[in-house]
Amino acid sequence: MGPHAPRARVLAIYAKGHLIMNRLSGLLILCLALVAGGCGTREPAELRPPDIVLGEDMCADCGMSITDLRLATAAVTPDGKSLLFDDIGDMLHYRTSHDLPEGTAFFVHDYDSREWLPAHLAFYVQSSTLHTPMGSGLTAFAVKTRAEAMAAEQGTSVMDYETLSAMPLTQMRMH
Repeated sequence: MGPHAPRARVLAIYAKGHLIMNRLSGLLILCLALVAGGCGTREPAELRPPDIVLGEDMCADCGMSITDLRLATAAVTPDGKSLLFDDIGDMLHYRTSHDLPEGTAFFVHDYDSREWLPAHLAFYVQSSTLHTPMGSGLTAFAVKTRAEAMAAEQGTSVMDYETLSAMPLTQMRMH
Protein backbone atom coordinates (compact mmCIF):
# COMPACT_ATOMS: atom_id res chain seq x y z
CA MET A 1 0.00 0.00 0.00
CA GLY A 2 1.23 3.40 -0.86
CA PRO A 3 1.28 6.49 1.31
CA HIS A 4 -2.03 7.66 -0.14
CA ALA A 5 -3.94 4.42 0.58
CA PRO A 6 -5.54 5.56 3.87
CA ARG A 7 -6.55 8.82 2.25
CA ALA A 8 -8.09 7.00 -0.72
CA ARG A 9 -9.92 4.69 1.63
CA VAL A 10 -11.33 7.62 3.65
CA LEU A 11 -12.44 9.34 0.44
CA ALA A 12 -14.12 6.12 -0.77
CA ILE A 13 -15.99 5.74 2.52
CA TYR A 14 -16.98 9.43 2.42
CA ALA A 15 -18.20 9.13 -1.18
CA LYS A 16 -20.18 5.98 -0.36
CA GLY A 17 -21.73 7.63 2.71
CA HIS A 18 -22.52 10.75 0.71
CA LEU A 19 -24.23 8.59 -1.93
CA ILE A 20 -26.30 6.83 0.74
CA MET A 21 -27.27 10.16 2.32
CA ASN A 22 -28.29 11.54 -1.09
CA ARG A 23 -30.48 8.50 -1.71
CA LEU A 24 -32.05 8.71 1.76
CA SER A 25 -32.63 12.44 1.34
CA GLY A 26 -34.23 11.84 -2.04
CA LEU A 27 -36.45 9.13 -0.61
CA LEU A 28 -37.47 11.36 2.30
CA ILE A 29 -38.30 14.23 -0.07
CA LEU A 30 -40.35 11.88 -2.26
CA CYS A 31 -42.30 10.60 0.77
CA LEU A 32 -42.96 14.13 2.01
CA ALA A 33 -44.10 15.21 -1.45
CA LEU A 34 -46.52 12.29 -1.67
CA VAL A 35 -47.94 12.99 1.78
CA ALA A 36 -48.21 16.74 1.19
CA GLY A 37 -49.64 16.18 -2.27
CA GLY A 38 -52.40 14.04 -0.83
CA CYS A 39 -53.40 16.59 1.80
CA GLY A 40 -56.46 18.57 0.79
CA THR A 41 -56.58 17.21 -2.74
CA ARG A 42 -58.17 13.87 -2.02
CA GLU A 43 -61.70 13.58 -3.32
CA PRO A 44 -64.23 13.59 -0.46
CA ALA A 45 -66.26 10.45 -0.04
CA GLU A 46 -69.49 10.71 -1.97
CA LEU A 47 -72.28 11.71 0.37
CA ARG A 48 -75.18 9.29 0.23
CA PRO A 49 -78.73 9.68 1.52
CA PRO A 50 -79.60 7.77 4.68
CA ASP A 51 -82.12 5.01 5.15
CA ILE A 52 -85.39 6.13 6.69
CA VAL A 53 -87.48 4.04 9.05
CA LEU A 54 -91.06 5.22 8.55
CA GLY A 55 -92.93 5.85 11.76
CA GLU A 56 -89.70 5.89 13.81
CA ASP A 57 -87.43 8.56 12.33
CA MET A 58 -88.22 12.14 13.26
CA CYS A 59 -88.05 15.37 11.28
CA ALA A 60 -85.05 17.49 12.32
CA ASP A 61 -87.07 20.68 11.80
CA CYS A 62 -90.52 20.06 13.30
CA GLY A 63 -90.00 16.87 15.33
CA MET A 64 -92.86 14.98 13.67
CA SER A 65 -92.57 11.33 12.75
CA ILE A 66 -91.72 10.68 9.10
CA THR A 67 -94.57 8.64 7.62
CA ASP A 68 -94.55 9.23 3.84
CA LEU A 69 -91.40 8.30 1.93
CA ARG A 70 -92.55 10.20 -1.19
CA LEU A 71 -92.25 13.48 0.70
CA ALA A 72 -89.28 12.72 2.98
CA THR A 73 -86.00 14.55 2.43
CA ALA A 74 -82.53 14.59 3.94
CA ALA A 75 -79.43 16.70 4.37
CA VAL A 76 -76.05 15.00 4.81
CA THR A 77 -73.15 17.06 6.13
CA PRO A 78 -69.58 16.51 4.87
CA ASP A 79 -68.75 14.61 8.08
CA GLY A 80 -71.63 12.18 7.34
CA LYS A 81 -74.24 13.48 9.80
CA SER A 82 -77.77 12.90 8.45
CA LEU A 83 -80.71 15.21 9.06
CA LEU A 84 -84.12 13.88 8.06
CA PHE A 85 -87.23 15.89 7.17
CA ASP A 86 -90.87 14.94 6.68
CA ASP A 87 -91.59 17.68 4.12
CA ILE A 88 -89.54 19.46 1.45
CA GLY A 89 -90.61 22.74 3.05
CA ASP A 90 -89.10 21.67 6.39
CA MET A 91 -85.79 20.93 4.68
CA LEU A 92 -85.80 24.39 3.09
CA HIS A 93 -86.75 26.02 6.39
CA TYR A 94 -83.99 24.17 8.27
CA ARG A 95 -81.42 25.07 5.61
CA THR A 96 -82.18 28.78 5.93
CA SER A 97 -82.44 28.83 9.73
CA HIS A 98 -79.35 26.76 10.59
CA ASP A 99 -75.69 27.20 9.78
CA LEU A 100 -74.99 24.00 7.85
CA PRO A 101 -71.40 23.32 6.77
CA GLU A 102 -70.35 24.05 3.22
CA GLY A 103 -70.63 20.90 1.14
CA THR A 104 -73.82 19.65 2.81
CA ALA A 105 -75.75 17.52 0.31
CA PHE A 106 -79.55 17.66 0.07
CA PHE A 107 -81.69 14.77 -1.13
CA VAL A 108 -85.36 14.34 -1.98
CA HIS A 109 -87.46 11.34 -2.97
CA ASP A 110 -88.98 11.02 -6.40
CA TYR A 111 -92.74 11.23 -5.77
CA ASP A 112 -93.44 8.29 -8.10
CA SER A 113 -90.60 5.82 -7.53
CA ARG A 114 -89.75 6.79 -3.94
CA GLU A 115 -86.06 6.64 -4.92
CA TRP A 116 -83.58 9.18 -3.54
CA LEU A 117 -82.15 11.81 -5.85
CA PRO A 118 -79.96 14.85 -5.27
CA ALA A 119 -82.25 17.81 -4.58
CA HIS A 120 -80.54 19.98 -7.20
CA LEU A 121 -81.46 17.48 -9.94
CA ALA A 122 -85.17 17.21 -9.10
CA PHE A 123 -88.14 19.01 -10.65
CA TYR A 124 -90.62 20.46 -8.16
CA VAL A 125 -94.36 21.09 -8.17
CA GLN A 126 -96.15 23.12 -5.52
CA SER A 127 -99.89 23.25 -5.06
CA SER A 128 -102.12 24.05 -2.11
CA THR A 129 -104.19 20.98 -3.00
CA LEU A 130 -101.24 18.60 -2.58
CA HIS A 131 -101.33 17.34 1.00
CA THR A 132 -97.90 17.25 2.61
CA PRO A 133 -97.04 16.84 6.32
CA MET A 134 -96.33 20.52 6.98
CA GLY A 135 -98.57 21.95 4.28
CA SER A 136 -95.86 23.13 1.88
CA GLY A 137 -97.62 21.34 -0.99
CA LEU A 138 -94.22 20.51 -2.50
CA THR A 139 -93.43 17.33 -4.39
CA ALA A 140 -90.25 16.33 -6.22
CA PHE A 141 -89.81 14.35 -9.43
CA ALA A 142 -86.80 12.81 -11.13
CA VAL A 143 -88.42 13.07 -14.57
CA LYS A 144 -89.43 16.49 -15.89
CA THR A 145 -92.33 15.19 -18.01
CA ARG A 146 -93.85 13.57 -14.93
CA ALA A 147 -93.49 16.85 -13.01
CA GLU A 148 -95.11 18.68 -15.93
CA ALA A 149 -98.04 16.25 -15.88
CA MET A 150 -98.54 16.79 -12.12
CA ALA A 151 -98.24 20.56 -12.58
CA ALA A 152 -100.88 20.48 -15.32
CA GLU A 153 -103.22 18.46 -13.06
CA GLN A 154 -102.70 21.00 -10.27
CA GLY A 155 -102.89 24.10 -12.46
CA THR A 156 -99.36 25.22 -11.57
CA SER A 157 -95.87 25.09 -13.05
CA VAL A 158 -92.64 23.14 -12.59
CA MET A 159 -89.71 24.63 -10.66
CA ASP A 160 -86.06 23.69 -10.57
CA TYR A 161 -84.08 23.63 -7.31
CA GLU A 162 -82.65 27.11 -7.82
CA THR A 163 -86.13 28.61 -8.25
CA LEU A 164 -87.47 26.63 -5.30
CA SER A 165 -84.57 27.75 -3.09
CA ALA A 166 -85.21 31.39 -3.95
CA MET A 167 -88.92 31.16 -3.06
CA PRO A 168 -89.84 32.92 0.20
CA LEU A 169 -90.81 30.42 2.89
CA THR A 170 -93.97 32.43 3.57
CA GLN A 171 -95.14 31.51 0.08
CA MET A 172 -95.21 27.84 1.13
CA ARG A 173 -98.08 28.33 3.62
CA MET A 174 -96.64 25.83 6.09
CA HIS A 175 -98.17 25.16 9.54
